Amino acid sequence: MLCEESAPGKAGLLNLPGCGFDREQDRVVLNCATREAREEGGDDLIVRAIGGLGIYEYPNPDRHRLHLVFASVVESGEPSPSKEHPWAGYASFAQITKWDEEGRLRNPAVRRSIDFYRRGMIIPLEQFLTTVFEDKLRKI
Repeated sequence: MLCEESAPGKAGLLNLPGCGFDREQDRVVLNCATREAREEGGDDLIVRAIGGLGIYEYPNPDRHRLHLVFASVVESGEPSPSKEHPWAGYASFAQITKWDEEGRLRNPAVRRSIDFYRRGMIIPLEQFLTTVFEDKLRKI
């Protein structure tokens, strides 16, 4: 799923749903990923993360950022526009390639993550170590 940005300086660019971690709402990063997909892809959309696709670092003098990108499956619902995203939906790889060539993807991490997914390069969720997984890992 891709979402069209509307923020100044980003309007019209296509991006993957972003993970703005909120400690109060999310508790763990995986909760953030599913919440953000719903916020950016429509209230009826329910997704489940199945693995990671990358951790992208954006060093910046004003704000250093880390973006975690997850592969997910849609459990129910269809993408729909939201207040901040005038379009949310699915696209063929040919269409994504065309948008990339036209400079419509927000940054190189969007295409790179999609390429990783297509090649099956998905990081197991268990490698995103949090205390939530600690007990499960001890049993392995």
